[in-house]
Amino acid sequence: MVEVSLPGHYLVRCELPIDTWQLLWEFRTSIQTMLYRNLNNPRSVSSRSAQDGELISLLVDLLNNTDSDPFAQNQNSDSELD
Repeated sequence: MVEVSLPGHYLVRCELPIDTWQLLWEFRTSIQTMLYRNLNNPRSVSSRSAQDGELISLLVDLLNNTDSDPFAQNQNSDSELD
């Protein structure tokens, strides 16, 4: 397991399996590389535009994913108590 925390935010910490952390790290560096490439040369058409589109689609899917909400089951059972 790897413990991850945000610099300057000592209350925000999580533990992840090493393979999950490696995937997140690679995803983060891919996004950062895409941003730097496009910000440094915005007028040129990137030969990697298809790859950039896939990366953005993956990010959108991850942000929209609600299936992994650990509280989703609890919310349903709590509403039945009303």
